[in-house]
Amino acid sequence: MHRVTGPTHRFVGWPMPVTTMCARHEVGNGSSMSNRLHVGNLAVTTTAATLTEVFQRDGRTVARVSLVMSRDPGVSRGFAFVEMGSEVEASSALAALQGAEVDGKALRVSIAHGPKSRFGGTVGGHGGPVRAPTAASIVPAAGPA
Repeated sequence: MHRVTGPTHRFVGWPMPVTTMCARHEVGNGSSMSNRLHVGNLAVTTTAATLTEVFQRDGRTVARVSLVMSRDPGVSRGFAFVEMGSEVEASSALAALQGAEVDGKALRVSIAHGPKSRFGGTVGGHGGPVRAPTAASIVPAAGPA
């Protein structure tokens, strides 16, 4: 994993770097494709072996399949992550298998991105960027009448 450090924010008078973890490429880059795919709309009966077989068709190399399971033993949550041997193979699998039927359901295949920040990506976790007050938002204090 790469550690990507973004801009610093002022909090209680000292700078604090904002750091995000990303699996394959820098956050916000958008130009780099990953070799990790998110596969959705899976039947509960679909296994990792089935996905490996489907993604290896046409000579593609599958590095790893992670089928996400629910808390109930042996029951899939309906999605998985498939790591291909290269970005070219991932692109090929994405094009070939989008909408393909496996165990009676049409697959939804997309590029997997790193996990999102649990705290909204800002200091304090309030979900928005830290902004300085504008002149319009400053209300003069009421003085003695």
